[in-house]
Amino acid sequence: MLLSSSKRWWGAACLAVALACTGAWLLLDQRLAEQTGLRRQVWLTGDFEGAPFINDVSSGATLDFLQDDPRLPRRFFSARWEGSWYVPSSQFVILHVEADDYADVWIDGELRFGRSIAAARGIRLDAGVHQLRIDFQQYGGTAHLSLRAERVGAYPRPLQAEYLFPDAPAPGIVRLLTVTAWLRTTVASTWALAALAAAFLVLGRQR
Repeated sequence: MLLSSSKRWWGAACLAVALACTGAWLLLDQRLAEQTGLRRQVWLTGDFEGAPFINDVSSGATLDFLQDDPRLPRRFFSARWEGSWYVPSSQFVILHVEADDYADVWIDGELRFGRSIAAARGIRLDAGVHQLRIDFQQYGGTAHLSLRAERVGAYPRPLQAEYLFPDAPAPGIVRLLTVTAWLRTTVASTWALAALAAAFLVLGRQR
């Protein structure tokens, strides 16, 4: 009986911790999402001329917005994304750029990809905040843009939205990002323990 009570207490404790960590993570993640993204400008010309038709903040450098507004053309337009890219630790990254028609990618004021249609290039990034700018131009044909980062031992994937900011992030936001990343890992671990505790309880009842 004592062992059974102990198992129930352990299971309840694991569940309580999992729920508390999940709630804190969701709350902080939502707060962080309100601060992240890249500043986006879209022109109804292919050469960034005149006042932008769109001037807002987007989660990343994609052309998904073309599906959101039927007034937007599929040809002869240009778009620019600017902001800060936070890198939590020094690392070697291979950037993959695919564009139709053209894309230029600037990091810390240096042109890393010029008039790129499809290219990959390895760069060393120090830990901290880096300035990022993507200029895209579309004239005729199909519009396409993909910007992905490949780290050692991982597949190329789009830049993580939670590491992109329209302006240089304040130190408090960087700390919030660190805490949120820690909570994300903790949530997975605590739910695994809660599931293990539940399995022990079920097996104990079946004996």
